[in-house]
Amino acid sequence: MMRIGEVLVFIRDLIQPICARMALPAGTRHQIEQALETLWRLLEPPADRRSQFRFVYREPFHDALALLEIYAFSSGKYIDVFRQWQTFAQRVRRAEGEAPQRPRRRRKRS
Repeated sequence: MMRIGEVLVFIRDLIQPICARMALPAGTRHQIEQALETLWRLLEPPADRRSQFRFVYREPFHDALALLEIYAFSSGKYIDVFRQWQTFAQRVRRAEGEAPQRPRRRRKRS
Protein backbone atom coordinates (compact mmCIF):
# COMPACT_ATOMS: atom_id res chain seq x y z
CA MET A 1 0.00 0.00 0.00
CA MET A 2 1.33 3.41 -0.93
CA ARG A 3 1.32 6.38 1.41
CA ILE A 4 -0.34 9.60 0.29
CA GLY A 5 3.00 11.31 -0.34
CA GLU A 6 4.06 8.50 -2.66
CA VAL A 7 0.71 8.64 -4.44
CA LEU A 8 1.05 12.38 -5.02
CA VAL A 9 4.54 11.95 -6.48
CA PHE A 10 3.32 9.08 -8.67
CA ILE A 11 0.37 11.10 -9.96
CA ARG A 12 2.54 14.15 -10.64
CA ASP A 13 5.12 12.03 -12.51
CA LEU A 14 2.35 10.39 -14.52
CA ILE A 15 0.46 13.57 -15.43
CA GLN A 16 3.33 16.02 -16.01
CA PRO A 17 4.54 14.67 -19.41
CA ILE A 18 0.98 14.26 -20.70
CA CYS A 19 0.03 17.82 -19.77
CA ALA A 20 3.27 19.18 -21.23
CA ARG A 21 2.72 17.33 -24.50
CA MET A 22 -0.86 18.58 -24.74
CA ALA A 23 0.13 22.09 -23.60
CA LEU A 24 -2.49 22.09 -20.86
CA PRO A 25 -2.52 25.03 -18.46
CA ALA A 26 -1.25 24.53 -14.92
CA GLY A 27 -4.79 24.92 -13.55
CA THR A 28 -6.04 22.03 -15.67
CA ARG A 29 -3.07 19.90 -14.62
CA HIS A 30 -3.88 20.69 -11.00
CA GLN A 31 -7.54 19.66 -11.45
CA ILE A 32 -6.47 16.35 -13.00
CA GLU A 33 -4.02 15.71 -10.16
CA GLN A 34 -6.67 16.53 -7.55
CA ALA A 35 -9.25 14.24 -9.19
CA LEU A 36 -6.78 11.33 -9.30
CA GLU A 37 -5.72 11.91 -5.69
CA THR A 38 -9.35 11.97 -4.60
CA LEU A 39 -10.02 8.80 -6.61
CA TRP A 40 -7.25 7.08 -4.67
CA ARG A 41 -8.79 8.30 -1.42
CA LEU A 42 -12.25 7.04 -2.46
CA LEU A 43 -10.88 3.52 -2.56
CA GLU A 44 -9.99 3.80 1.14
CA PRO A 45 -12.92 5.67 2.69
CA PRO A 46 -12.43 7.66 5.90
CA ALA A 47 -13.36 5.80 9.05
CA ASP A 48 -15.68 8.35 10.63
CA ARG A 49 -18.87 9.88 9.21
CA ARG A 50 -17.75 13.44 9.76
CA SER A 51 -14.74 12.91 7.52
CA GLN A 52 -16.96 11.32 4.88
CA PHE A 53 -19.22 14.39 4.87
CA ARG A 54 -16.25 16.72 4.49
CA PHE A 55 -14.92 14.51 1.72
CA VAL A 56 -18.15 14.79 -0.30
CA TYR A 57 -17.90 18.59 -0.17
CA ARG A 58 -14.36 18.68 -1.58
CA GLU A 59 -14.26 20.22 -5.03
CA PRO A 60 -12.77 17.24 -6.93
CA PHE A 61 -15.16 14.71 -5.35
CA HIS A 62 -17.60 14.52 -8.27
CA ASP A 63 -14.81 14.23 -10.85
CA ALA A 64 -13.23 11.44 -8.83
CA LEU A 65 -16.59 9.71 -8.43
CA ALA A 66 -17.06 9.80 -12.21
CA LEU A 67 -13.58 8.32 -12.70
CA LEU A 68 -14.37 5.63 -10.13
CA GLU A 69 -17.58 4.80 -11.98
CA ILE A 70 -15.71 4.40 -15.29
CA TYR A 71 -13.02 2.29 -13.67
CA ALA A 72 -15.45 0.15 -11.65
CA PHE A 73 -17.71 -0.76 -14.53
CA SER A 74 -14.91 -1.24 -17.06
CA SER A 75 -12.82 -3.47 -14.78
CA GLY A 76 -15.47 -5.08 -12.61
CA LYS A 77 -13.55 -3.99 -9.49
CA TYR A 78 -14.71 -1.60 -6.77
CA ILE A 79 -18.32 -1.57 -7.97
CA ASP A 80 -19.55 -1.86 -4.37
CA VAL A 81 -17.28 1.01 -3.29
CA PHE A 82 -18.61 3.18 -6.12
CA ARG A 83 -22.24 2.41 -5.23
CA GLN A 84 -21.63 3.16 -1.53
CA TRP A 85 -20.10 6.56 -2.32
CA GLN A 86 -22.80 7.34 -4.88
CA THR A 87 -25.57 6.50 -2.39
CA PHE A 88 -23.87 8.49 0.36
CA ALA A 89 -23.43 11.55 -1.91
CA GLN A 90 -27.10 11.37 -2.95
CA ARG A 91 -28.21 11.25 0.69
CA VAL A 92 -26.03 14.26 1.51
CA ARG A 93 -27.51 16.23 -1.40
CA ARG A 94 -31.07 15.31 -0.39
CA ALA A 95 -30.41 16.29 3.20
CA GLU A 96 -28.95 19.58 1.97
CA GLY A 97 -32.14 20.34 0.07
CA GLU A 98 -34.33 19.52 3.06
CA ALA A 99 -32.32 21.44 5.64
CA PRO A 100 -33.45 25.01 6.23
CA GLN A 101 -30.94 27.51 4.96
CA ARG A 102 -29.61 29.72 7.71
CA PRO A 103 -28.94 33.28 6.70
CA ARG A 104 -25.27 34.12 6.53
CA ARG A 105 -24.00 36.34 9.26
CA ARG A 106 -22.46 39.49 7.99
CA ARG A 107 -19.18 40.58 9.40
CA LYS A 108 -18.93 44.11 10.60
CA ARG A 109 -16.37 46.30 8.96
CA SER A 110 -14.07 48.09 11.27
